[in-house]
Amino acid sequence: TLFRSRVALLLRLGTLFRSLGDLPNGVAAYERVVGIAPTDASAATALGEMLTEPSVALSVADILEPVYRAASQHGRVAQLYEVRERMGDDDSDRARHLVTAADLWERAGEGVKAVQSLRRAVALVPTDDVAWGELDRVAQTHGAFGELRGLAEEVTESGRLDASLVAEINLRAARWYADRLGDPAAA
Repeated sequence: TLFRSRVALLLRLGTLFRSLGDLPNGVAAYERVVGIAPTDASAATALGEMLTEPSVALSVADILEPVYRAASQHGRVAQLYEVRERMGDDDSDRARHLVTAADLWERAGEGVKAVQSLRRAVALVPTDDVAWGELDRVAQTHGAFGELRGLAEEVTESGRLDASLVAEINLRAARWYADRLGDPAAA
């Protein structure tokens, strides 16, 4: 049919642009495929391979997010937020992307990955009480307190926090070690 021919032509065009190193036009061709055939796996796969290219990673993530959400592929959407985090300019934005990724990892049934994302978020912005609360909740829900070993030390050794926040973080860690990890000596 004419429709399938058009999709095939756009896919070939995207491949040609990629082979020539013209990534923006390659992305544009694949985006057109996604626009007319959102369930076409070839375009999504090709775009996914381009997520490692800094020059187009953010636009590729924006194109793929609705495709992955429509298919309830929460883990893949989480990966897109991790790409956004790596490309982020400031710690607040990067941490926000990691908190979103953690929520998506949890929906995908990947509790440890959710804890790891939240761990990175609080390391970036240790003053974020909401992220700390989520970290506690997700670690408790998924029995992943072991992933938090060394976090307090990592966060407090930066020297950029005031004494009361350092004390609060150390107290939180002491509770993890004593109550959740059964390691009172580390507390």
